[in-house]
Amino acid sequence: MNDLISRRSPRRYRRAILFLGIFLSLSIFILYYFFILSKPISGRESLLLITDTIYIVSKSNLDNRWIILSIPGDTTIQAVKGYGMYTLDALWKLGLIEKTGGKVLLESLEDALGIPLSWYIHDTSQKSSQFISPIQHVKSVLSFMHIVSQLLRQSDKNIPIRNLLAFSWSFSIGTNDKITVIDFAKSNVTGEENLPDGSKISILRQDELDVLFGTEYEDPRIRTERISIALYNGTNYPLLGNHAARMINRIGGYVVSIGNWQSMESECIISGSKKALDTYTARLLSAMFFCRQDMSISNEKADIQIILGAAYEKRFLPDSPSH
Repeated sequence: MNDLISRRSPRRYRRAILFLGIFLSLSIFILYYFFILSKPISGRESLLLITDTIYIVSKSNLDNRWIILSIPGDTTIQAVKGYGMYTLDALWKLGLIEKTGGKVLLESLEDALGIPLSWYIHDTSQKSSQFISPIQHVKSVLSFMHIVSQLLRQSDKNIPIRNLLAFSWSFSIGTNDKITVIDFAKSNVTGEENLPDGSKISILRQDELDVLFGTEYEDPRIRTERISIALYNGTNYPLLGNHAARMINRIGGYVVSIGNWQSMESECIISGSKKALDTYTARLLSAMFFCRQDMSISNEKADIQIILGAAYEKRFLPDSPSH
């Protein structure tokens, strides 16, 4: 009997070592794939969460603090692509008709609010009325089990799975004291406007929006570097620089001038000294506007200059009809 036990013990020991090795390898893979590879360049990540209420869920990668922006779906904004004024709910439906998903809604909100947005996910399986607060609603939608069920049902989204799971995990371990809720429905950031037919719409008031946001979306590293920025419009689209300036100022950038460039450009160009282009500010703006670097263009007005080209202009122009 003792010989039998002694023969089994090494086998159990080897099996335990094997399982432990597999577990550790899997843990390292998950950590690397979902958290290290998905590490963003920006100090803030934002996810557009499309439910019966529109949420923008933002995380600061510096201190793990969160902002939940809650916007009623009947809020009207100026849409990109030349569509005109639409409610947020209508922009989502328009994306479904055009087969572009949430792209038009995402880019329109990004421009209207000045908040950089890359990702969205659509989920109307749960209603906001079921929860006592936006925090509870968002926590439920971003819970791991709910995300898995939505992925199995092929919910509409553009966020990579690994980024979504990393975002979900980070939000789940956060505490409520690190979450700031900004609810448009409980503020004076929207106002009614009368239409010619006598109907009324709820529109954003930009002056109140700037007061409401304050410095919430600023990136401390951009503020600390204090890099001056000159913006130039290298297209025929009017006031293109103003659109970019709204977003740059929102994240704490220091735009000192906006003007027209001497020639038409097809892409975004960022220029400045090597020292200026090596800053966090320059790297982030290059990624935001998909700029190529060119140190041969000199400018005495600012540390760096950004020339916006046709690639950025395209988001504001109607798509050419297909033939």
